Amino acid sequence: MTPALPEMMIFSHLCNPQVVTGAEKALIRMALELARFFRCTLVVPQDGAIAFQARAAGIETVVLNVPLAVGMYLSSPRVREEIGQLQRRPEWRRLLALLRRRRPAWVLVNTCVHPLPALAARRLGIPVIWCLNETMADTPHRRLATGIIAAHADRIVALSPSTLAVFPPEALIGRSAVLPPYIDRNELNPDLWPAARAELRSRLGWDEGARVVGFLAATIYGNKGLRELMQAFIALAARNPASRLLVAGSPADPVYYEACRKMAAVAGCGDRIAWLPYTDRIDLVVPAVDVVAVPSLIPEGFGMTALEGLCFEKPVVAFASGGLLDILTATGNAEFLVPVGDSVALAASLEALLADDARRVEIARQGAAMAEAVFGPAAYRAR
Repeated sequence: MTPALPEMMIFSHLCNPQVVTGAEKALIRMALELARFFRCTLVVPQDGAIAFQARAAGIETVVLNVPLAVGMYLSSPRVREEIGQLQRRPEWRRLLALLRRRRPAWVLVNTCVHPLPALAARRLGIPVIWCLNETMADTPHRRLATGIIAAHADRIVALSPSTLAVFPPEALIGRSAVLPPYIDRNELNPDLWPAARAELRSRLGWDEGARVVGFLAATIYGNKGLRELMQAFIALAARNPASRLLVAGSPADPVYYEACRKMAAVAGCGDRIAWLPYTDRIDLVVPAVDVVAVPSLIPEGFGMTALEGLCFEKPVVAFASGGLLDILTATGNAEFLVPVGDSVALAASLEALLADDARRVEIARQGAAMAEAVFGPAAYRAR
């Protein structure tokens, strides 16, 4: 008789109905891998896309809306008081009741802003794995937040070296690991790329002579750097009549989004930009572009869009910080990192890639091969 697998209860801080963030993508992939060794249960704040994916893969889901502590990410001086207030809410009692009833072998907590499951598990003597997707804000009080994680986690797992670097070295001895997410290239449907490219370009009125920069984000707001990319593209468009820009994502900040659109209209290049809504079928969008831009203004914990761009055989240009720096350096693309917020340097790097077709194709080929070697399924399982 095959012994029952131990239960791992995985707590997601998000479960969006349609938009799937990079953190959610990383978590569901991790859950699918862990399901080989554990009886996984995914706990989500509401039903949504990753819950549907989990159930389709045979993973049980539980809906429990556990409140978040944003002060953990902001490295707030009052983060302990914030958590204390959350523990006085009825959701805290429901969380404790769930863990007492199930008594999982492990609790896995996703992101720094989700401390309550870790605190509850620790109180009940349940081991905790705390997975970090983001780089906590650099303030004089950051050690308060990292100290809370260190005090309640048996294992600390980060998506990138930059994410782990915020901790004092002594807090990580013997219990930390860097485990970046992986992408299985076959799941991106490479056989469909030529047809997807032709179809979308035809729909947008762009032939193969167009040189297209792609910007993709699940949600678009100020820190994603679209304004800085617009500044770069306006300069690029003035020098390269074949240049185009494709923007795909949901506007989390409609005022900011419309301000970016207005910038292009005022500059006279609005007709060279396509604005598309978010879609989880990125395999129907990314093939149409020639270069992917990831101009994040804050240190990304990882930067899934950059890795996806490389896997689609596209050169990636990004601002040099956080996980984006880690990804492009690890894949031999450090030359396409530009200073954070520098739209002039961003324009220059994009222009150089768009101007040399042979070099761009070779860089894309090499980048895809390195992405597979460093961030493919085999590399993930070896870690």
